[in-house]
Amino acid sequence: TAKKAKKIEDLLMSSEYIVWVRSTVGKSRWGNQVHENRANFRVELVPPPDQKVPLKDLMKKWEQKVKDMGEFETVRFIESWWSHDGGSPIAIQVLENRDDKRSWVSEKIKSELEKIDSLKNVEVEQPVIKKEYALDLDRGKAISSGIDIGQMARTLRAYLNGQILYRFYSDEEVDVRLTSIQGAKSEVSQLTNLGVSNSLGYIIPIKNLVTVRENLKPVNIQRLNYKRSNMIYADFSDNPKLTSLEIADYMEEKVFPDLSKESPTTLFNFRGDVEDARDSQS
Repeated sequence: TAKKAKKIEDLLMSSEYIVWVRSTVGKSRWGNQVHENRANFRVELVPPPDQKVPLKDLMKKWEQKVKDMGEFETVRFIESWWSHDGGSPIAIQVLENRDDKRSWVSEKIKSELEKIDSLKNVEVEQPVIKKEYALDLDRGKAISSGIDIGQMARTLRAYLNGQILYRFYSDEEVDVRLTSIQGAKSEVSQLTNLGVSNSLGYIIPIKNLVTVRENLKPVNIQRLNYKRSNMIYADFSDNPKLTSLEIADYMEEKVFPDLSKESPTTLFNFRGDVEDARDSQS
């Protein structure tokens, strides 16, 4: 992705109106981790009086040239708003610790924003999802089998993360760790096939004592005031009839109250342009 992104950088830097380009791979607009096949570019142009070609015309030209390369699934050029990292005039932060509820609320907000004629390109920032395995211990079986639960936990931890045998010091502190080879811990079945000794010295397979649950979890979690969060973005359409503050007022008066009734623990924050405009008014 970085190699292909370089082609877009070269295209942009060939323009006489570009001051600099900063690209990031595997990061969202706000710096959160996303899939490694995505790249974002921040571009600074010369001041408007020095631009002989309107910005919208420049963006259309660049977008067409990138499409002609035929190497990218999706390419979108956005006029940055107030130099915020989010780049969009509407940026809503949804705060909710329950993943399913936060996702539901975010989709509801997205559908409401899509109904506003002054907006386009509404998107919910989606984190990278990975598999997670939870081992539910049957404590009754463990106790009747004479298993020390603490010892069982230490066995699993040593198998996955290794166990520090000793450390020595030269220019820096170095741990000497005993661990299993990487190929021996690529499947959860390899973990549950391990045995742990009981109080009589017999080896009991861990799979006889636990139930495995598979979950899907985000790779990274963004929090604000101890609440998990994600962002929703929207850009202005070509001829917007509403300002960002008017859209924010509408959402707070007509949309957020109903969502709060359905999900009382969920909080909403406007970031970016709306946040700055209100701070300036204050």
